[in-house]
Amino acid sequence: LIHAPKPVTIKLVSEADDKDDEDVVRTIAVTSQAHLKELMGGPGGRGLFTLSDQTTLVSELGQLEEGETYYVDHPMLDARRGDRSWRQKEDRAVEDEVTKCVIQEAGERHSGLTIRYGLRDVYRQDCRDRMQEWDGVVANGKVLFLLEVKHGVEAKHLELVKKKKRDFDSARDQGQLPEFKNFDTVFVAVGGTDFSSDLQDECMREGFLVISPSGGRYSMQWNSKLLE
Repeated sequence: LIHAPKPVTIKLVSEADDKDDEDVVRTIAVTSQAHLKELMGGPGGRGLFTLSDQTTLVSELGQLEEGETYYVDHPMLDARRGDRSWRQKEDRAVEDEVTKCVIQEAGERHSGLTIRYGLRDVYRQDCRDRMQEWDGVVANGKVLFLLEVKHGVEAKHLELVKKKKRDFDSARDQGQLPEFKNFDTVFVAVGGTDFSSDLQDECMREGFLVISPSGGRYSMQWNSKLLE
């Protein structure tokens, strides 16, 4: 008798197109070589790989490791990954410009502002998992600026910022963010290159700072007396 191969349970990642969206991770019991080929994307699929070893491709059922997390290597995904990588590089360049703008322009009212890389990831006191992440943080001893930056700012990004600020304020009020408890004032700044006037107006109605290109450089807008 020929026995069917023992299923191997793995985690398979479906990568999101946008870096702000979450990758989808599915737990799958791979039951056969044909099933594995299907998971590889059918014809043209080159195999599965792990983040720890992206050069070794797994294409045979017997090569799978129980419980491991895998990504699909397929020619159809190359362009998507290249586009996503390009957008990430573009976003990082805009992040640098927006951060410099906040330090320079807000620094006219609040001296001693510096980049605080260690505060970009926000953790609750009672939880090891990251609560949220900001694209940049600038602060002095009393004032904190949380930066959300996109090359192209869309309505969905603004909704995300609103939620992040609500969650941040709630956790801070409950004493769950000890790293942020000594700041007297917290500002949120939203910056981007492609940033419509309607979304800029909505940001300012929310009390957010707005950073966008103006005259060959980035400049900051805010409601009157917001930074006083």
